[in-house]
Amino acid sequence: MMQYLKDLGEYYVVEQILNLIKSSRASYLPPGDDAVALKLGNYFVVVNVDTLIARYCMLPGMTLYDLGWRVVTASASDLASKLAQPKIFLISISMPGTTPLEDVLDFTRGAIDASRYYGAELCGGDTNESSDIVVSAVGIGLTDIEPLPRSGLRPGDVVAVTGAFGYTGLVFKAYYSGVELDRLPRKFIEKTYRPRARVDIVPVLREIRSYLTASSDSSDGLVRTLYNLAEASGVSIVLDRLPISDEVSEVCAQFGFSPEEVVLYGGEEFELVLGIRPSSIDEVIRRFHSIGTELLVVGRATEGRGVVYLKSGSEVRKLPLSGWEYFRK
Repeated sequence: MMQYLKDLGEYYVVEQILNLIKSSRASYLPPGDDAVALKLGNYFVVVNVDTLIARYCMLPGMTLYDLGWRVVTASASDLASKLAQPKIFLISISMPGTTPLEDVLDFTRGAIDASRYYGAELCGGDTNESSDIVVSAVGIGLTDIEPLPRSGLRPGDVVAVTGAFGYTGLVFKAYYSGVELDRLPRKFIEKTYRPRARVDIVPVLREIRSYLTASSDSSDGLVRTLYNLAEASGVSIVLDRLPISDEVSEVCAQFGFSPEEVVLYGGEEFELVLGIRPSSIDEVIRRFHSIGTELLVVGRATEGRGVVYLKSGSEVRKLPLSGWEYFRK
């Protein structure tokens, strides 16, 4: 029987593709991680690719400049999660033939500015014609220490994130709930339209590499990221804290949104999720404080097989693996 993508969903499709390439040993990082890595001399060259489709991710008032910024940021975030400093970005632009030239140039300016913001340069790419606006960014970064995989979590490891979640999730929730976005705080809109990858903390992550066991970008949503880490590492994860700020809680209350939903399932946020050796957590927190960044401890890895739980008081419940998924609308 013929199987169709719309009946399977993106993650099942990815799983089937990974089954075809799982024997590959060319990359230092295993297939399915945030990026691939190749050791050349004293460095690891880390490469990844990210794609955005305008009709799914462009909110009212968002420009092609914003789209260029966002697709480069998505790529930069994956590089940062592997401890790599971005050096070069390439972009692919597929648009209808009726697209104004200025829109293409506006997108490119956004990609150029984002590349420079992350200490890299936009050096080229590809163009094509399509019925929708589809853009991709390839990021190439360097690190002189071993990239940090998703698969290193061990039972007892601390799970922490590099900042609060829920800003972007709340903006998308508001949009799909019919709330005018100009009713939201400006900070929420800025974080959604011009997000910032955590390239700024890569130097510290490299210094404390021996204290860390796993890392992943969180742009697929916090729960999805935790499941990715748990499955890759062969453990389960128990959350005992939501990484939510007071301002996100207040806006959720204002509009009657579930804080748990916007924090856990929002997506398109670019904090990193880290696994940390329990004996090193105090030192890691201290090092983050020294650069003005609050590391939020949210849970621990436990014995298990790829399941994520939320603990609230004496209640422990399995978190469903849901949220946005391409092909399955």
